[in-house]
Amino acid sequence: MITPEDFWSRINVTEPDSCWEWCGARKPPWGYGQVRIERRAYHAHRLAWEIANGQEIPAGLVVMHKCDNPPCCNPAHLSIGTVAQNSVDMVEKGRACFGERNGMSKLTAELVRKMRDEYAAGGVSQRAIAKAYGISQGHVCAVLAGRRWPEMEAS
Repeated sequence: MITPEDFWSRINVTEPDSCWEWCGARKPPWGYGQVRIERRAYHAHRLAWEIANGQEIPAGLVVMHKCDNPPCCNPAHLSIGTVAQNSVDMVEKGRACFGERNGMSKLTAELVRKMRDEYAAGGVSQRAIAKAYGISQGHVCAVLAGRRWPEMEAS
């Protein structure tokens, strides 16, 4: 087991209000600090919260970063919350990967505009648009209605 002294020695502790970054291994692609203890990997910020608070993280909760800096282990920057609270926090701070920022997206803003223009002009079905763009008809419907790509004005 890692001792608190050994754990804190792996962190660049600076000013009380600054981020204290983990200096060891980081988990790609986000850069969270990673600690291996007896063949198991732990996120460093979770251990920082547990050590600083003298208790385990309650079941079903996550440790959230107020600073949005994944390798930060400053207990003042960490808080406990639900997955839903963490997701809301991510969206409110503009860190969610919607639209073109999502690496899995088959659409771009330009394609969404083109799709909406084609449908508005008439003569083409949602099914035909879906086939042309390699997405489902349900996805086309959601794009046209503004439930997907809501940041762009829907027709």
